[in-house]
Amino acid sequence: MTILNEAITFMPTDPGIHINRGDTYRELKKYNLAQSDYHYALDLGGDPKLIKPRLSLNHYALGALCFNRLDYEGANIEFSRAIDFFDSNPEYYLNRARSCMELGQFNVAYEDLKKVLELNPSCDRANAMM
Repeated sequence: MTILNEAITFMPTDPGIHINRGDTYRELKKYNLAQSDYHYALDLGGDPKLIKPRLSLNHYALGALCFNRLDYEGANIEFSRAIDFFDSNPEYYLNRARSCMELGQFNVAYEDLKKVLELNPSCDRANAMM
């Protein structure tokens, strides 16, 4: 982290450094700081193909934290954001379905489970939840 902070001092407009620092923050579970660096890297013209999957992972991690704290509304929001940034990960839909079920949003959960099975037809958990 020290080296990345120093590099930013000398090259503050290099999106790659902000991406790397965001990755480091994410590994340290400092999700808000990671998110800030990723968005800043996008603002600097960083490659969205590199940054959006990282943002999705970050939002997914925040969703898992919310879910484990029984904040199903927060989990639903964060899983939805993860999907907005990377819509082909069946795990994102599966966990959003779980949070929707806790919120009594069974129609939305059903649609998410259908999407899980579209992306991964052999997903046992989605089949069991259906």
